Amino acid sequence: MALTPQAPRSELEVEDSPQLLPHEKCPPDQGLRAWLCVFGSFCGVMGSFGYTNIMGVFQQYYEVNQLASYSPSTISWITSLQTFVLTAGAIVVGPLFDKFGSKPLILPGVLLMILGVMTTSVSKEYYQFILAQGVCTSLGSSLVFTTCIASVSTWFVKKRGTALGIVTSGAALGGTIMPLIFHSVNNRAGFGWAARSLGFLNLGLGLIACVCVSSRIRPRGRGRKSEELIEQSSSTYDEKQPSWFRRTYITPLSSPSFSFLTAAVFCVYLGAYVPLNYLPSFARDRAAFSEDMAGYLPSIQMGATTLGRILPSIFADKVGRFNVFIAGSFLAGIFTLSLWIPAHTKAQVIAYGAVYGFAAGPTTAIWMAMIAEISPVQSIGARFGICSVIASVAALTGSPISGALLGDDRTKYYAMAIFSGVLVLVAAGLAFVSKAVYKKDNWRALM
Repeated sequence: MALTPQAPRSELEVEDSPQLLPHEKCPPDQGLRAWLCVFGSFCGVMGSFGYTNIMGVFQQYYEVNQLASYSPSTISWITSLQTFVLTAGAIVVGPLFDKFGSKPLILPGVLLMILGVMTTSVSKEYYQFILAQGVCTSLGSSLVFTTCIASVSTWFVKKRGTALGIVTSGAALGGTIMPLIFHSVNNRAGFGWAARSLGFLNLGLGLIACVCVSSRIRPRGRGRKSEELIEQSSSTYDEKQPSWFRRTYITPLSSPSFSFLTAAVFCVYLGAYVPLNYLPSFARDRAAFSEDMAGYLPSIQMGATTLGRILPSIFADKVGRFNVFIAGSFLAGIFTLSLWIPAHTKAQVIAYGAVYGFAAGPTTAIWMAMIAEISPVQSIGARFGICSVIASVAALTGSPISGALLGDDRTKYYAMAIFSGVLVLVAAGLAFVSKAVYKKDNWRALM
């Protein structure tokens, strides 16, 4: 058996690293504070990305209520803007996390998120939903989500896939529970209180995150000594240092492995969220679902995605995170092309929603651990931000493009399904290329 070349130890694995906080010099992957961070991040992601994951509920509701005079493609700009701002915000939040740590970012994020949800509850016009739901809520969600993911990444190395799988499953669980709460309250008290009930839920989850989430890495903004050591270390190989902007945002893209992985994530965000956004409308138009029954489809999808994020993520730490991402993307693409297009009965639509949700789970969960795996620890936040802002362009345009492909004939979803399925398959191929570049000195590891 060929021996696998041992990767250099990261700063997370060195007990006396100057980057570690003095009272937290302990081995990674264990300890009360590490798992408290996982719990707090799970709650934070459940409130932030979980709310974004129920975009299909709002899309379907707005089409027949407040925004019935607008086309589905126009309405989808609200929900796609949610994902865009949440993910694009990481380009700023990531470096801020590297510099200041988690605590100064989470509380403002929670407050902005709740403000946006509460103002959504009283919105009536299209521009009001854009500002409240598309911008304000998502800015707060970006602060919370990015900080949670980056914080957990600092506490774990060998179990990073498992930890991030648990954390990101919070988004799926939120996407499962929130539609049930929304429809239950909406049927009794109307849209305003339905939206406010989600705001109160997110407030409680956000406060738990504020208390429990912490970073194992010393914030650069609070320790000049560690920053000086980093600068001294970098000056040994480059006498003329590039600007901070170029070093933070441009240089990482010169890594082929990181660039191909970023392209794969871009394709995932462009195609994988289309079924989450449009399946309720498809069920109503093609399979004779009632409005209430169609509104519960996101809960079925997200329930399956919860399992699809946790179980494969645990498996990924044993067989490889790239392998699980590639397999999940491949299956999600195949299921979309083979099951969504011919679906026309309630059973077929529900079955597709469940199997697609499980297969797509790893594609939206493990890529964060993959970035941490191929990145220097001191730049995890920045690289996560770079990948997120590029993916956010796909998140912004994916649903409107799909709505344009749908056109005026609400019974034909073929072009939309092909668009989604092919892009997710392309993501699988790009991830394989990224792995091939990263493992170029160990070709056996490709299998």
